[in-house]
Amino acid sequence: MSKAGGGKNTVTKIIVWVLVVLLLLGAAGVIVSYVLQNEGVSFYVEYNGERYFSSVSEADLSFEMCDTYTFDVKSLTGESVDYSVSVLSNSEHIISFIFNGENHNSYVGGDNDNNDYSSVFGLRKDKDGFSITLPQGFSVVEAIKAKYGGEVELQGELQAVPYFVIVVSSGDDTLNLFFSFGGNVTGITLDPPSIVF
Repeated sequence: MSKAGGGKNTVTKIIVWVLVVLLLLGAAGVIVSYVLQNEGVSFYVEYNGERYFSSVSEADLSFEMCDTYTFDVKSLTGESVDYSVSVLSNSEHIISFIFNGENHNSYVGGDNDNNDYSSVFGLRKDKDGFSITLPQGFSVVEAIKAKYGGEVELQGELQAVPYFVIVVSSGDDTLNLFFSFGGNVTGITLDPPSIVF
């Protein structure tokens, strides 16, 4: 009989330990949520298993070509988030180019119409998130051509940097998701006789 009683005690101990662990995890979650809210965080964006919290973090993402990328927008409290989203040119990496014989820059300070590339990237927003699409063969130059509706001539070489940023806002709370994508670097020239390993 003592063996049967010992089995029940073991099962009881396991159940108690599982409950204690769940209680501790729940308490830790409440504490983290409280700390984040005190830091001004009201929402986060989840992409590819990673969470990016508003006001305290930003992302530097890299996308491949010919795909749609989906992002979830969630509240710390589980409520629906009233948010806005747009794709803008990055003010830290400005592209100079000529269009219709005139000099232009990819970022024009304070001019949201000229800085907005949302339609170029096929931005789609719904209640719980948003998505952008990068078609086959898309590049930074193609994005500028699509925005301006014609051929452009770059004034300098492109670098492997994020020329665009997804800006997600809710009230005064903002999250910047900087991104780069295939085809950002141009002008690489190889001269086979001079390659040294």
